[in-house]
Amino acid sequence: MKFLSSCAILFFASAFAFSALAEDNYFIRAQKNYDHGLYSEAVNFLEKELDQNPKNISAWKLLGKCYLEIDRLDEAIAAYEQARNLDPNNQEIISLLDQANWVKREKLESNIQKYQNYLIRHPDDAEYRLKLARMYKDCGDYKAAQREYEIYLANNPYEDKVKEEYYSIAPEQSHKKFSKRETRTGKVKSKKYHPLPSPPKKDWEKILDKARDLVGQEKYVSAESLYENYLKQKPSDTVVLKEYAQMLSWNKQYEKSIAVYRKLLELKPNDKNSAFELAQVLSWAGKYDEAITQYQTLDTTNIEVLIGLAQTYYWKGDYRNARLTYQKILALDPKNLEAKKMVSELQQREIPAPELRAKVSNFWDSEEFYYKNFAAALNIHLSENTSLEPGFSARQFEQRDDVITGYSYSIRLMEKFSETVDGDIHYAYNYYDCVPNTQAYGLALNYYPYLLTNFSFSYDHHDIIYDVSTTRSLIQAITTDNFEVSGSHQFEKGYGIIGSYLYGMYSDDNRLQNPQARLYYQLFKILRIGYAYNMITYSFASPWYWSPDFYQTHSIWFELANGSKSPLSYYVSAEIAKVTNSSKLARSIFADFALNPSQRFSIGFQFSYSELSRTKDAPAYWQQSLAAYLKLQL
Repeated sequence: MKFLSSCAILFFASAFAFSALAEDNYFIRAQKNYDHGLYSEAVNFLEKELDQNPKNISAWKLLGKCYLEIDRLDEAIAAYEQARNLDPNNQEIISLLDQANWVKREKLESNIQKYQNYLIRHPDDAEYRLKLARMYKDCGDYKAAQREYEIYLANNPYEDKVKEEYYSIAPEQSHKKFSKRETRTGKVKSKKYHPLPSPPKKDWEKILDKARDLVGQEKYVSAESLYENYLKQKPSDTVVLKEYAQMLSWNKQYEKSIAVYRKLLELKPNDKNSAFELAQVLSWAGKYDEAITQYQTLDTTNIEVLIGLAQTYYWKGDYRNARLTYQKILALDPKNLEAKKMVSELQQREIPAPELRAKVSNFWDSEEFYYKNFAAALNIHLSENTSLEPGFSARQFEQRDDVITGYSYSIRLMEKFSETVDGDIHYAYNYYDCVPNTQAYGLALNYYPYLLTNFSFSYDHHDIIYDVSTTRSLIQAITTDNFEVSGSHQFEKGYGIIGSYLYGMYSDDNRLQNPQARLYYQLFKILRIGYAYNMITYSFASPWYWSPDFYQTHSIWFELANGSKSPLSYYVSAEIAKVTNSSKLARSIFADFALNPSQRFSIGFQFSYSELSRTKDAPAYWQQSLAAYLKLQL
């Protein structure tokens, strides 16, 4: 027993020591935080790790990556330089350092452009003049930096610290312009600096200077033609392209501005600042979906990007996503008053008004079966995530001399559990002439784990209906059990796959199984084409069914849709299939056209037709339907 007790003590002591060791492994904890996008937290752990182990090259590299993510570029470069000092020949570290320097230079060039544009309109702003000089210095453009320092010092001759910066980059003979004897006690008066005459400018340089002068005077229309003349001679000048795009946006010529930004990004695809400005102009032009897509290509941990994205969602009327984006801003900057105000305001706006939907449809087939249906539902949002939908439908089934009328009263509860999961629980009470009353209930769950990926499961149950052996239509329309699982995923470049499995158990012990797989390619934004495979099996006892026990189909299909709710939206699909065990051909088409005069109102028309080709052993079989529908937000 003593031996066992000693072993237990030793075991728990070892476990405690291992736990403490794991707790002190700051690098592992930093890596986990980095993987989850918690970069500031990762920096804290890495600093502790490097205090204990300053030669940990992996920690220095990860520290540089974290600083790069939170836009602390100088610290990122310093971290990579520390890693390079420890391993001078490591190509990965050299590449990371080059990348950080490139990002810093891109940001400096972007800021230089902003300050230049600002100083064109506000040439006497000394603070921005000095900032511009320092940025040129950081970029290594000492000649440009010297020019800006001289303009600044001509009007601020007593700034000794700034003089030292100027002396560090200016040739020695230039130092006489601002000698150290010009102190605050001296008698030298401030005067405007007039640089020495420069060489004669070329014609295109004069055009550009004149255009910039006009922009400074906010004479945008006059400047536009000058910029166009300049760009005819130098179409790849990205600096001027950016000036031109900005000027067009200031003058509210958004379409032209967007076109120039797109050309600029073709020449400089990694220019994140121009990509951000393009997103802004798209949103100002009312192209909200394009602007959202553009913002999502940028760094969505950057507050400026998130603010632009939130505003675009707001202008679009998507208050839910606007609120969620403002909440992300608050997570990064808890003191952001504008984000706090917008979150509070949007929570009040987010619950939509009730929505009424109604649909009238007729369905008939080649075996003299006819079915008419009217359905209406009112969707009421109880809260941000929960809605209730009472509904009513009237149906009439006709076949030969049989006519059965039915009414159904239903209620659905729909719940948004999270950003990736929502659900639907429904119940219906049905009354049919000549048959016992029935009730039905079901469940549907939808899961969206990734963008352009979804998975769904649905289950429906109806009480078994008796005494309907003479009416095939009613047997077809009401199942006792039915469940379906389906999923889809879109890969890069528009490739996608869709899979589903349907199982249904009908009255009179009829059963259906249908596994299906679909492959597709998004040929254009509005057109998708693909291949489909079905394997359908029936087990049936009713003499009213015509179908084989088992068959497979291989088919080619396409979908044509405009992809967004425009004043006239459309969706058309068609498919032609070969039934492999009988060499029959099947074909189908479905069309949906909707008129959307406003965000609140939509009216549409639907048509479908399918046919199985005639053979010696079976007649031709076809079915089609017509429907009209209405959607109205009250």
